[in-house]
Amino acid sequence: MIKFFRKIRQRLLTENKFSKYLLYAIGEIALVMIGILLALQVNNWNESRKAAKRLDTYTKKLVNDIVSDTVNLNSLIDKGKKRQRGIEMYFEYFDSGNKSLDELIDSANQVDLTLFRYLPIRYTFQDMQQSGNTALLTESQRKALLELNNAQEFLTIIIEKAIADIKEEQYKRNTYLDFDLSDSSFHEITSWKENDNTKHQGLLHVHNVLTNYHNLVRWTEEQGISIGGKAKKCLELLNANGS
Repeated sequence: MIKFFRKIRQRLLTENKFSKYLLYAIGEIALVMIGILLALQVNNWNESRKAAKRLDTYTKKLVNDIVSDTVNLNSLIDKGKKRQRGIEMYFEYFDSGNKSLDELIDSANQVDLTLFRYLPIRYTFQDMQQSGNTALLTESQRKALLELNNAQEFLTIIIEKAIADIKEEQYKRNTYLDFDLSDSSFHEITSWKENDNTKHQGLLHVHNVLTNYHNLVRWTEEQGISIGGKAKKCLELLNANGS
């Protein structure tokens, strides 16, 4: 093809047909420009197709992360509320009166206070932030996902602070009550006479532990409602990509 065009140019120059040669040259330049534009268009189309494919993959992963995180958070809240009810039942027992210190301490120790942590499932959004692929999302989608991410981070901070407070009160409780690994009674083995004042102090810290745990569940539930609303908004915006 190149040889063909070269021969045409040489023939026109040999025949001194400059005007025709000029028109031909302009036409050849136009063909080259058209070819370049077509190549750019095809390249842009390919890039757009690849970007759309990446967006589709990311969207599916984002939706999966949000749904999984919602299920996980709801499960934590449900389990926490059951333990919260156990705490409330203990305080009802305490408020009923006519119970000895030993009975109260024993009852309080029966309450399930399994600590829990919230580990947000947000791997895909973090990956998109680190790789710069958040540019694939719309402005409203990026904003909604960022708000969800911030709410999740806030809850993790709340929970960690509450756990620290609970552990501090547990440490203080252990100072007054027998909470070591031995099955034997520390006070009996060591012949240490545990007086009521010691038990009062221990029970007071037990109450602080129970109250802090109850608050932990309440704060988790309250923040969980906020996270749930933000998660729902994200899902609506992300699902719009496929509609």
